[in-house]
Amino acid sequence: MVKKKKTVHTFGTIYIRGYYNNKPVSAISTGYKIELDNWDSESHQALAKAPNANLINASISKKLQEMQATLLKIELMGSNLNRRHVKAAVRGEDLSRDFFTFCSEMIALNYTNRETIRTYTSEITKMRRFKQHVSFADIDFSFLQEYKRHMRDQLKNSDNTIWKTFKFLKKMVTDAKKKGGIIKQDPFEEFDRGTYSQTDRTFLSIEECNQIFQTAKDETLPVMVRTVASYFLLMCYSGLRYEDAITFKPAIHIIENERLVRKTSKGKGNIINIILYGRLREIVEMVKLFPLKMSNKKFNEWLQIVAAHSRINKHITCHVGRHTFGSFLPDAGISKEAAQKLLGHSDMRSTNIYYHMKDKNVDDAAEKLNAL
Repeated sequence: MVKKKKTVHTFGTIYIRGYYNNKPVSAISTGYKIELDNWDSESHQALAKAPNANLINASISKKLQEMQATLLKIELMGSNLNRRHVKAAVRGEDLSRDFFTFCSEMIALNYTNRETIRTYTSEITKMRRFKQHVSFADIDFSFLQEYKRHMRDQLKNSDNTIWKTFKFLKKMVTDAKKKGGIIKQDPFEEFDRGTYSQTDRTFLSIEECNQIFQTAKDETLPVMVRTVASYFLLMCYSGLRYEDAITFKPAIHIIENERLVRKTSKGKGNIINIILYGRLREIVEMVKLFPLKMSNKKFNEWLQIVAAHSRINKHITCHVGRHTFGSFLPDAGISKEAAQKLLGHSDMRSTNIYYHMKDKNVDDAAEKLNAL
């Protein structure tokens, strides 16, 4: 079609328009302008007398072939064509791209943290069980709603688990938009992912950490119990996440026998830089004796044995170690700004959680009630 300009000129811009059920859904400019007398409205081509007629007609033909090929691929993959597919084809989006393959490529390209890779890969596996083949053409509002119901009703996933799943899918869609040529319209724009409810963070007291410290030093216990206890204490007293603690190498990460300096594997790779204060120095010396290579799941299983030996009646996981360190900071009167650096947080909101969890000023004020 040729779109006339609202001027006295007798030329217009050539547009290609897509239709669904005989109704227009989208149009895109070819970038070519033509005299109206040089355009054949029946064949939708430039007449031979028009300047660059062959080039214009070849460009139109190529674009139409690309659109038809894209729509055909979508049909061959088992999807029923709809307005969104036609609109995407007109805009040059390749919705026929396999979603799972794209996700795997992005994970391999952008992530090095083993736990993150494992988590995201498991999300792909979970989605494959819901639907074996998924292209970007499939991911629309209806698909997201159906998958949400499946996770809630069939898998019995919690609201937080569902929220995390859609956080991953949203990130993959955003990456596809940035990459270009795959998708331009975000199917999450009108979709309600729900909200994430911050769960209570379990942490240990100093007394409980001392009990685990005694377990780590008890030479009558199995070496694996003492090893897991030592690495867990490293998390409690340095704030290292599991992935960073389990790959901790004193010869590399201890600088001049004075500081623990470690680039975090999560997020933007912030630097943890903490002086070797008394108890942390003792723990580092213990860790030197026990090199460890173990999965997160197996580590958490051994932690239950450590808790039993330490007479701690709490369900502890490796996350509890970092939370424990975070809970120590407000107790020690450390400023939020310093705590943010010690924890390696990019966002102060993450640090604030620990200060809301244990507000020393409020606790001190409450203690005054004893005088009543």
